[in-house]
Amino acid sequence: SRTAASADGLHRFENRKFEYWSNRWAI
Repeated sequence: SRTAASADGLHRFENRKFEYWSNRWAI
């Protein structure tokens, strides 16, 4: 439902942020 969709969107946002910082630290 709507809550599940928003939660999924939040997870995607967190994953992208995590990947972004992981790449920054990897350099």
